[in-house]
Amino acid sequence: MRHTTLLSLLAAAALPTAWSCGSGAGRDAARTASAGSGAAARQVIAATSPEGCDLIPRDEAERILGPLDGPPRREGTGCWYYVPLDTLSPAWTQLRESKRRLRETGADSQAIELYAPSRAGLFVDVDVTGAALVRARGVAAATQAMVPGETESRTTGRPAGWDAVSTPLGRPGFTGRVGHVTVTITLQQLRMPVETLTAIAGRVRDRIPDRPLAHPAAGPTPSPGRDPCGVLTREQAEAVLGKLVVAPFRTHDRSPLADPAGPSCGYFTPGHHVLVLTPEWTYGRSTVDVERMGSNVVSQVADVSGGVAADTLEGPWDDIQVGLSGDLVLLKGARALSIGYLMSSADLAGAIKLAGPALERLAAAKAEAGGPTVAAGGCPLSVEEVGKVIEEPVRLMFNGMRASGLCSYALESDPTVTLELSVKPARGAEALFDSVQSRAKITLGSSAGADRIDVGDGGWAFGSRSGSEAATRAGETLYHARMNYPLSTTIPNRKEAMVKLVRRMLH
Repeated sequence: MRHTTLLSLLAAAALPTAWSCGSGAGRDAARTASAGSGAAARQVIAATSPEGCDLIPRDEAERILGPLDGPPRREGTGCWYYVPLDTLSPAWTQLRESKRRLRETGADSQAIELYAPSRAGLFVDVDVTGAALVRARGVAAATQAMVPGETESRTTGRPAGWDAVSTPLGRPGFTGRVGHVTVTITLQQLRMPVETLTAIAGRVRDRIPDRPLAHPAAGPTPSPGRDPCGVLTREQAEAVLGKLVVAPFRTHDRSPLADPAGPSCGYFTPGHHVLVLTPEWTYGRSTVDVERMGSNVVSQVADVSGGVAADTLEGPWDDIQVGLSGDLVLLKGARALSIGYLMSSADLAGAIKLAGPALERLAAAKAEAGGPTVAAGGCPLSVEEVGKVIEEPVRLMFNGMRASGLCSYALESDPTVTLELSVKPARGAEALFDSVQSRAKITLGSSAGADRIDVGDGGWAFGSRSGSEAATRAGETLYHARMNYPLSTTIPNRKEAMVKLVRRMLH
């Protein structure tokens, strides 16, 4: 996506026909990364992005800025191009005065350099991880203000070749994002027309290979686990996104960068656009709940969902949430799917359209073997009985009736939610009753507490949004049911279900 017109100031600086990754041996070679072991994934050639002072060669920088004050200096993932300061200019006089005032206030040398830098230059930085988009959303939420250009990324009124433009926070310059690539040009003690900065940023952008880039932590071999690219075929993706540059490929966790062992899948279209799907095969409900908790906290400051009301998005899913990063997170049964579409060629409507077939394939995938089968013999209630009472399918996770008098279950839809049933001698009744009442006060408040229940010889029960339990004594036996759901935000008070469970165990 190269511009056909650039400022005459930059026209003389010819672009190399091939991008450079630095001078290290072998760094200019493309990396081959496996896209996964399943039929949906293919081999993808993952490049490494130019970085640091490879972004603009020194001779090209000098054609733009004039003679440099020393060689370009690497800082983080970017590069400083310093130029000599004119010590006879009014700007230099003003700078000296600013330094004097700062010293008089007691500022140290580091603060003085921060607020009155003694060197003039231009800083060029590139982020290919997509993190800049997340940071931009975070700034918008924290300040309750729109990030210029970023939240209007689909509108007109921005330079060609960019999805969004803005200015660096607190400094003059230019920031442009296209897909998962963000280019930032920052000025220090310099003045340049915005058109020049835009042109420089465009040239830097065009040096980034328009194909999948390798994640720096990518492993050399495919993961033997499930193929995340199996939830959406290439043909289904292209019906919404347009023609893919390469076959779907595995990426690092929710990242647009290739990783053969990654849990996510990338769908790459021209212009550095990547749709990222991340299936969660086991802890789907927890994934949605965690995103909801985070979004609820931030929503006290600002609306980061872009005006999307989750409860109005109807479709073949059980729940839907807009995460802090802007991903859509959808729940179907025990499984969840995160759709990172903000770096892609799709809008919200397109992401929703893709969610249907992806969730259908995700829900239809066979469950993996979950380890050795736990024998239910001796447990006070079967999995069918427990599931009927709490109105949720469960699986038996632990049978310790002979050793400890306890059996442990977990929800099929959310294994983080556990349920314990125990049958023990009544000599421990008073200690258990005290524990139940203590936990009730902790979760419900010191002015509340557990309630007496008329089951057996009598006992106690309570329920909250983090756990519920009931315990009773009948003759020489103590019955106890306890349900814990610390990560869930959707499971309600289950006190009555716990009371039903101890009653069933008693009979």
